[in-house]
Amino acid sequence: IKAQLPSNIMLHSLFLRETPNSFAEWFAEDNE
Repeated sequence: IKAQLPSNIMLHSLFLRETPNSFAEWFAEDNE
């Protein structure tokens, strides 16, 4: 995803939800 963004856009966080009880969260600051 990050590679597809324009250079002036930074990915801060990502939230994926499959069902009401199944989800994943990702934060860029956790990977610095």
